[in-house]
Parts: sequence; C-alpha cells; structure tokens
Amino acid sequence: MTVGVLVQTIIFSIGVPLGSIAGYIGGRVDSAVMRVVDVMSAFPGLLFIILIMSWLGSGLFNIFIAIGVTGWVGVCRLLRGQILSLKEKEFVRAARAMGGSHARIILTHILPNSLTPLIVALALGIPSAIFAEAGLSFIGIGISPKCQLYSILLASCYLPRYYDCPDYARISTDGRWPARCPRS
Repeated sequence: MTVGVLVQTIIFSIGVPLGSIAGYIGGRVDSAVMRVVDVMSAFPGLLFIILIMSWLGSGLFNIFIAIGVTGWVGVCRLLRGQILSLKEKEFVRAARAMGGSHARIILTHILPNSLTPLIVALALGIPSAIFAEAGLSFIGIGISPKCQLYSILLASCYLPRYYDCPDYARISTDGRWPARCPRS
C-alpha cells in the first residue's frame, strides 16, 4: 500500500501542475507539454521504468521515483482535457472579469470542478503502481529480498495455495500459514 500511495503522490505532484498549466495557458506551452506527453506515451512505461531503475539501482525509494516519473502522463493528459473544457465556462469568465489572477482561477474555480476524474485516476493508479512494483521485483530489479513486499512473498512461495500444502488441515484450524510451502 505504501508503494501505491507514495507513487501516486509523485505522479500527482508532476502531472497536476503540468496539466493545469498546459490546459489553462494553451499555445506554445500546451504544445510543448503535450509533445513530451506524446513521447512518454509512445514507449511502454515498463521500458522507461527499467531504464530508470538501471540508472538509479535497486531500492525502495528508487522504485517509487521510477514508477512516479513515468506514470504522470495519464494524469497530465486527463487534467489538461478537463481544464480545456472548464476554462470556457461562464463561472471562469466571471472570475476573469472580476480580476482574478490565473493562479487563483485555477486553484479555486477549475481544480475543484475537475476533482472527480482525478480521484478516479488516483484510485485506479494505486493498484497499478503496486502491480508494477511486484512485476519489477519479481524479475529482480525492484526491491531487495530483505523487504517483505507482496512480490517477494509470491516469488519465494510464502503465500501457498491450500491444495499445494499437505498440512492444509492444520492451516485451516489455527488460521496460520506454514513458514514455507512444502512442495511434494
């Protein structure tokens, strides 16, 4: 769970400002940000994550950075689309006519009205980050085996299936799994 929440924090701290600026300002800024988003979207995210992990090395915080730096693209594109549609609404025009600054209009009028898709992206991004971490650790470039995360437990068979273990009756009566899943 820590992986998902911290990765989403990194993703949102990169994607929300870039998407807000690109959608609200438009023009050359929007074009430049969207070209970076297009380049990042053209290649598989796992390829970028593996490239960053080979540069940074393995470790818990390095995997947060690698998944976070490559995952901001979807949030940026989502928020840019929301802001493009909301900046032409009457309440934004009224705020502009009253002399509101760009930052105030974005923070008090546009972002609160675009929270619903951002919350959905956050909720769907947490398991995606956890699965990305599990996949990287499973192939050996993620977390070291000292950290007992879900992928390490799966790879070392600490979470056995009930039909693989001959002492399933003991497991089901006292509610504990054996230390290792004996393979027969």
